[in-house]
Amino acid sequence: MSREISGVWQLRSYSRRYLDTGEIRNDMLPHAYILYTPGGYVMSLTVEADREPPAGSVVTDQECIRLFRSIMSAYIGTYTAEGNQVTHAVELSWNESWTGARLVRYFSVEGDTLTIETTPRTSGTDTREFINTLTWQRVEALQGHIPLLCEEGNALQSTFVTILRTPVLGRGVAALEYILPE
Repeated sequence: MSREISGVWQLRSYSRRYLDTGEIRNDMLPHAYILYTPGGYVMSLTVEADREPPAGSVVTDQECIRLFRSIMSAYIGTYTAEGNQVTHAVELSWNESWTGARLVRYFSVEGDTLTIETTPRTSGTDTREFINTLTWQRVEALQGHIPLLCEEGNALQSTFVTILRTPVLGRGVAALEYILPE
């Protein structure tokens, strides 16, 4: 797994480029988080920024339709990262057409900023294809263990290094902790 993208990320900017006309929309900024664990799991939740809640405790048919048609996305699965490509293998999703799918994304990380670009897709409400570009800010780093081999005498001894990245004044600080086997 790519330790580079491990963490909890909050969406900071979102743009959509339509492939048929080249039109770019920058007026949509949903609330969203994506989480990549060091062990290879991904979870994403996106909701429309001004999503109006139902008026009462029982959702009416009209409210249900409005909420369903608003920006909403949620899924969990595993991921693999190779080079600048990350693939999400969706295990559960709010949208059953995504369950079992492999969603390919292209990414770059610069400090605590993650940029993800989707492959061409549709919204499910029309047939126009587009590519989304999402910029995320790391809000929490996740801890991971990296096995190392250290030579002690003639025998190889396994050692683990714990890496913890913490945003400090906009920069990540790495702390190393050596855990020696007994």
